[in-house]
Amino acid sequence: GALLLGWIPTISQFLVNQYSIRKIIVNAKWIVLNQLQEQIIDLQNKDLRTSPEPIVGQINALMDLHDRIRSSPNSMLNLGTGINFLNQLMLPALGLLLGNVDILLNLFKP
Repeated sequence: GALLLGWIPTISQFLVNQYSIRKIIVNAKWIVLNQLQEQIIDLQNKDLRTSPEPIVGQINALMDLHDRIRSSPNSMLNLGTGINFLNQLMLPALGLLLGNVDILLNLFKP
């Protein structure tokens, strides 16, 4: 009970940090995506009759980059992050157990 109560501030801080990181990532992605869209529009407005192949190649490259950025994850949360967080939560519990190993051993002796 007390151990869980002690983890509440840690868990809430972790969640707040992850929300903040997600917000930063989403904002940065939209800034970059808008810049890429402006570049694509500028290239599309050029006269394609004079030099169509280089411009089409640039547009394709910018569109590929746009798609890769848009499809990238918006959060740092993944399985590895979750496991790392749980490991950090277990360190105090492990320290408590190891600090009181003699009491635990006496509980299991007949």
